[in-house]
Amino acid sequence: ILWSLLKASALNGNDRRDHFQEKNIHKIDEGRESKKMTEASQMTGIGSVLVATMAFAAALTLPGGYIASEQKNGGTPTLAGSYAFDAFMYAVAVAFICSMLATFSLMYSGMATVDLKIRNDYFSQSVSWMWNSSRSLLVAFALGVYLVLAPRDGTTAIGVCILTSGTLLFRNREVGRILICTYTLHKRVGIIIWPRVATKILIMIFQSYFVYIVIFIFPVCFNGIFKLFPILGASK
Repeated sequence: ILWSLLKASALNGNDRRDHFQEKNIHKIDEGRESKKMTEASQMTGIGSVLVATMAFAAALTLPGGYIASEQKNGGTPTLAGSYAFDAFMYAVAVAFICSMLATFSLMYSGMATVDLKIRNDYFSQSVSWMWNSSRSLLVAFALGVYLVLAPRDGTTAIGVCILTSGTLLFRNREVGRILICTYTLHKRVGIIIWPRVATKILIMIFQSYFVYIVIFIFPVCFNGIFKLFPILGASK
């Protein structure tokens, strides 16, 4: 609602902000809020460490296994070199990195000696990192299943990927709310509101799905760089 009023250039009140805060905003009990923040950080930290553990295990237990040591390139992954495998490794790496960043942020947000506002900022950042790590781990799961099943049962492999991709719709209810509010705004300010709405939605989508760009685009980009500069990919 506030976003809709701002986009409609609605008039603000003429009360002084300090008077408004004295009348309507209660003082925060910092001790109670600090305890709540510590408990929330501890609970969220369990999830971030769990994701990091699973990502680390997935990086060492690769789909398809390893080439026998007595053969050429022994000890290397059997499926290495394919696009799906490269995307899988990027997904695991992004999941691990984001979960570790979330863990570091939660360490600061759980410290009672740190200013409460700073702790809130770190906690908000940790939640964002957790979302990204969870999305990346979900992609890693889908790609891992695809790598294992595709050679023998491509239909099931693709079905699992499609089923997993359905989770992309989760946490996008805010876009629907914005579109509903836009109908009212269109009646008030006209078609000029649509570019503003489109910008807002594009920013939200980019923030939500940036990890997918890294996972699926980076393998193509780096492979292209190695082809242009063969010396960089000599070891590959």
